[in-house]
Amino acid sequence: MGHQVTDPRVARRSSFRTLAIVAFVVLLPLAAHAVWDQIEATRLARVVKQLRARGEIVDRSDERRPLATDEERQASRLYYAAAMLAADGIPKAKTSPSGAMSNPRLELAAALQELARVPGLVHQDDPRLRPLKAVVQNADAAFILLDRATPLPFERFSPERGTYSYQTSDLMQLASLNALRTDLYSLQGDVGKAAAAQFASVRLQRTLKGLRWMLYPGTFGSLQLLLRRTMPDPQSLARLQDAYEHLANDDGLADDLTDRRAQMIESVWPTTARPFFAQRLGTPWQRQWSNESLTFVALRPWITHQFIARLKELDRAIAIAREGWPDKLSHELLNSGSSPAVHQAMTPMPGWVSRVMSRSGVGLLVPPAGEMISGGTISRAGRTLAQNRTSVAALAIERWRRAHGGAAPPSLEALVPEYARELPRDPFTGVALKFVRAGDSYTVYSVGIDRVDNGGDIDEWRPDVRSYSRATERDIGIRVPLRLLQ
Repeated sequence: MGHQVTDPRVARRSSFRTLAIVAFVVLLPLAAHAVWDQIEATRLARVVKQLRARGEIVDRSDERRPLATDEERQASRLYYAAAMLAADGIPKAKTSPSGAMSNPRLELAAALQELARVPGLVHQDDPRLRPLKAVVQNADAAFILLDRATPLPFERFSPERGTYSYQTSDLMQLASLNALRTDLYSLQGDVGKAAAAQFASVRLQRTLKGLRWMLYPGTFGSLQLLLRRTMPDPQSLARLQDAYEHLANDDGLADDLTDRRAQMIESVWPTTARPFFAQRLGTPWQRQWSNESLTFVALRPWITHQFIARLKELDRAIAIAREGWPDKLSHELLNSGSSPAVHQAMTPMPGWVSRVMSRSGVGLLVPPAGEMISGGTISRAGRTLAQNRTSVAALAIERWRRAHGGAAPPSLEALVPEYARELPRDPFTGVALKFVRAGDSYTVYSVGIDRVDNGGDIDEWRPDVRSYSRATERDIGIRVPLRLLQ
């Protein structure tokens, strides 16, 4: 039986064809992946370039620059230290062994509400004041620093504390404690200290420009109690009004969203140098290498595509945020019941994809809920503006009354220009705030998010020490009795 002889040249050609097929099957997808990757990286570079050309912020280099003056640096240090000292000033809610929940904030608020129902001034020896005074006294060191920071110019936190501007809990705790201090002064009739503490609360809102509404222990309830129980002098009223007027037209929404967009871009794209191929979606030395890094590289073109789409959605949200009041309320995306969120229109990413991105140093690719603008966000911003504008109006009215024997002005128009720079307008309607007098009190108010005038039916007084509560369908305003000046 003979042996079949294989021509070596035929064998070599067969092996070459096999290798060519294998190379084609393996390398073609890799080449397609590389081309797709480069296309998406080029698109992202173009988006960043277009934002720069429009004068938009694409990195937070300004946040890393030293503050301009010694006073600004001092204010940054003082606010930071005061908030840190106040961090544990009000204990958190706890569950007892029996399962009952205790909420110290609500307990403090209930004690304040009980004292607010006492006719006339509360005597300093009233035993109901003791637990409230104990909390305030424990925060004395924080108040000393807060009072020193209040008159200083404040731009932002210093670079070494740059990330602190995103740690809101300590600042909110400081605001809660100062609101409690203000209310105690008002209840005891210490008008000078109450007005000064209220001024510190208003100025504290500078520290959270884009998220001002998150200072839920803000200033609204304390101002109402101050005007109901004390008679601040015209100079104190004017100083408070000026502080509120700096907040009356800035809802902070666009600033917050543009800052978050810059944070997103900066986390995945080299904004301070010319990008090259290996740098797209983070440089190797920036990422935390893990056993999923190859998975991340494989997913990178798709991730980049999703990131670009999310940036476009964020642009839409910023455009809405920049619209004036009440124009932004009529936007079709808000009225449709859907949220023009950064990620609302996107298909949710599987959890394992999010983990890959997070471990690769691009966790910000999936924005948190705070990076969107929705009907709820607009409502909170509008409510904050309404509270600030009604505060401006009430303070201007009180200044009028000091100059007119305690009488209320005939209208809000009478306050301009001597007592108010401009006619305070309702952010929800665009027209002047409502002003009504009934019996021995007056009410200045906004019609609220539902834009229905309920005749000044406002919420009952709540201390600012309590946690932020959901908005109601009532009007938003301040009611002040006239008898204090008669």
